[in-house]
Parts: sequence; structure tokens; C-alpha cells
Amino acid sequence: MGILRFSIPDHAQYDSRFWESAYVSGAIEGIPKPSRNVLVDGVLSIDYECEDTCRLSIAWPTKDYGPIVLSTASLKSTAVPYVLDLELARGTIHRIRSRAFDWEHVRGLRLPAAYNDLMEQALESFVQAVVEQGGGNGSSKYSQSAIDKSIEASRSLARAYTTQILQVRTTQEEKLQTLFGVQLPTVPNWTHFAQDLRPACNAVSIDLGIDRIPAGANRLPDDDPVFEQLEWAKQNDLKVIGGPLVSLQKGKSPAFANSTTNFDQLCRLIFTRVGNIVQQCQGRVRLWDASSSLNISEQYELDDQQAFRLASGIISTIRSIDKSPIVFCINLPAAEYMKNANHTIDPFRFTRSLIQVHDRDIAGIGLDLNLHYWPHGTLPRDLIEISDIIDHWQFLEKSLLIRLTAPLSVEDDHLAEFNDSLVSNWRYPGSQVKAQVLDAMQDTDPDLFGTHIEEHSGNQTTSRSKTLPPNGLELIQMLLCKPSVHGIIWSQTDDSTEHLFPNSGLYGTGATRRPLVECLQRIRQQYII
Repeated sequence: MGILRFSIPDHAQYDSRFWESAYVSGAIEGIPKPSRNVLVDGVLSIDYECEDTCRLSIAWPTKDYGPIVLSTASLKSTAVPYVLDLELARGTIHRIRSRAFDWEHVRGLRLPAAYNDLMEQALESFVQAVVEQGGGNGSSKYSQSAIDKSIEASRSLARAYTTQILQVRTTQEEKLQTLFGVQLPTVPNWTHFAQDLRPACNAVSIDLGIDRIPAGANRLPDDDPVFEQLEWAKQNDLKVIGGPLVSLQKGKSPAFANSTTNFDQLCRLIFTRVGNIVQQCQGRVRLWDASSSLNISEQYELDDQQAFRLASGIISTIRSIDKSPIVFCINLPAAEYMKNANHTIDPFRFTRSLIQVHDRDIAGIGLDLNLHYWPHGTLPRDLIEISDIIDHWQFLEKSLLIRLTAPLSVEDDHLAEFNDSLVSNWRYPGSQVKAQVLDAMQDTDPDLFGTHIEEHSGNQTTSRSKTLPPNGLELIQMLLCKPSVHGIIWSQTDDSTEHLFPNSGLYGTGATRRPLVECLQRIRQQYII
């Protein structure tokens, strides 16, 4: 049994979810280990099952982004508490400098002067923090300064990477072949959104999930709006991604997926409905999205073997009817959920096993990146960390389809299923309730389009606050840099009706258009066929 302890000054000023969401992982594979987190008298104790050196990952406040996941370096198990903010500063500086070294010497990146200056300031603050700690004085001020400067440096580094890589990719290919689009909503006025979003898309995802099938039926009704959407996509020469056909995520799971249904019966019900939908839509779908959230089912508990059998059966059912390419989606691809002992399905190994059996059938892997939410989404990360997650998954040597959501505002969103899940709203020292609306243009590289956009509300100009992690252009640019990413779909279109994640819709209350729509259009125009 291993144990890590960390002293945390002013711990009472933090939301308890900071400690609840923390996890430890191995230094090499990075997979979270089952652990027990306890905070007593300002000391966070994390017990885990092995005695290896581990690193701690925890959401931590930063000046630019608000709370994002930071990690320590590898630490030995000890009963003597480490100083949390000092170790996070050490680990963050090491992580970002290591990535800069790799990008410069392996990929030929030209490091910007701003990065070097900011990293130098971060190192100076860290040295001062170590000196103050060694002298028995508090080091929090200098440790936090080191963290903030290194995160600011990471942003400069990420911008240089995306700018230079996109220049190379578009020079070599003229324009990218990446599938780029949105998930069409199935609300009555869906055509309003579809027509407005058309210039931003070369593809659309249409909800062909079996949860749409009415109770007592086993196929979609003929008047379901998805058939109109399929026809609209054909008329507009848009590639169609159909699905996910099956999801066991809360809010998307079919009604019969409950504790009263045994596993064999569940499989029969799912396979029958999947087969019927594929037959109904055959010839109109370019890419089938087989399933999502089987690795972390919230509505029906699955062990490793059951999840594998279900996923394999869905893929086989699709392939027996239609020869179109198939992708299989993984929810929570950073695997934070594995810190809980009752979750044993490693998403990477699970996917690799599926590929070994269905290599000819699976054209790609989908990643559900519902960023900046917890526990139903992926904890917030900086751009370097997001890049590392994508690079990790590309080792499977399959094309990647990214289904993306991220908050475009920190407003209350009472129509969201996971209304209280936005990490940026957690309480911490210096935080305050934000009255203003934040939008995806806050992280726009001013050199990208040569424009400066402000959001206006009535007669007031909304100030841009840096309390959200990367959630718009910078995030999408980073994904476009990755040759393994063959598709990007924004998964939530409309926040004016019931939806899963707060403030992730491209259209807000009253179906008002958010600035990210224009950004998507301009990215499509500049980079994508």
C-alpha cells in the first residue's frame, strides 16, 4: 500500500471537489490508480494499492485559465507531507519544458521569445519558492507565481506549435480533408440551425441513437426528423456521421437499460434495434458511430467482458448489414474515472482489444472530449496536456474522430442535465461569481484572422475574463494540427432546450448565436475543404 500526503494552506477556502477529483497515476503509463482521498487538518492523504512512485494530478487554480489539471513529478510514498503547490509548480515546469524540448529538437519547432521569457520567470519564482520553503517560510506566493508563469508560457508554446504545424500541413495538402461539423439537434426548428451552420461544415453528425425509438417499438418511426436531416445533408452535399447508435451515458441511455434487464436480454434488445436503424438508413450514412460510453456506463453496470461483448456485437451487427466505415467512441479518454475502485475498464486497453478482434471493421476511434466538466466529463486541461492526450491515442494507429464540447459561458444553465458540473465554477481563494458572459473568442489568437471581436449585450460591451480554459479556436486549432485527427464534431448545438452539458451549445438561451459559430465558419474557409 502506498500513500502520498500533501499539506494545503487555506484548504477551507477550496471547494471539496478539488480533493475528491484528485488522482494518482504511474509515471510511465499515466493511468489513474484506484485510491482513497482524505483531507484532515489541512493534509490531503491519498492511499493507493501499490508502492510504486506516482504522480498526483489535481485541478488547481491558475491566473489565465481558472482551475485546470496540474500534476506533480514522480513522488515516493511517504508519511511526511509534501507541499502541494510547490510540487505542482515543479511538475508543471518540468512537463512544459520537456514538451518544448521535444517539439524543438524532434519536430523542428521555432520556440517563441515570449515562451523563453515566461519560462525564465517561472523558474525564478520556483527557485524563490524552494528557498522560502527551506527557510521555514511559506512558499505559496512564489509557487503560485511559478505555476501561473509556466501556464502562460505553455499558451505561447501551444500557439507557436499550432501556427507552425498548420502552415506546414496546409502547404503540403493545400486544404485539410478533415471532417468538420456539428451534431444536428432534433428540435422542431432544426432547419434554422442547420442552414446557419452550413458554411462551417463539410459533414454533420445525425442522432441515430436507439434511445430515439419509442417504447414498444424496435425501429425509428417514419416521421422521425432524422430522416429529413439525412435528406437535407444529401441535398447540401454533406458527409453524414450516423450515431452514436448506442450510448449508456446518463441522459442518452435507452429506457430498457436498467437493473431489471439481464445482460443477455440487454444485448438482444440493443442488437435488434441497431440492425433495424442501420437498415432504415443504409446508403445515406458515410460513417457509422457504433457506440459511446460503454467503457464508463452510468446507467447499466458492465464488467470488462460484458462491455467487450456488447461493443463487439454492435460492430458485428452494423457490418453484417452495411459496409460503410465504423468508428467506436470512448468516453472520458483521460480515464479519470479509474481512480474509483469500482471502475476497472482501462479505455485504451479496452479499445486495443476491440481493434485486435475487429481490425478490418473499425476504421477509427472516437473520443468524447466533454472538456471542463466533472464527474461526467473530462477535467479541464491546458493545450499541451490536450495535445498529449491525442498523441497517446494515436498510438493505436487508427484515425481519430473527436466529439467535442466545452463551456462557452459560466452562466447558470438550468436546462442542462449536468448543471453543477462546470469546474470553472468551483470555489477557491480569489474566485468570485462572474456575472459576465464568457465566449469562445476569449482564446482566439489575434494573428489568426487579424480581427478583434467583442461581445455586445444591449448597450454594454462584455469584458473578456480569463476564467475558462481553452474552449474555442485555440482548442480546435490544436486538434487540426494532429494528422491522426480525421474528424472534429461539435457535439452540442442548442442550449435553449434540454441538453447534457451546461453552456456548451453553439446557440444559447433563446437560440441566440454564440461567436464560436463565426469562428467555425472562418476556420473552415481558411483550412478545410
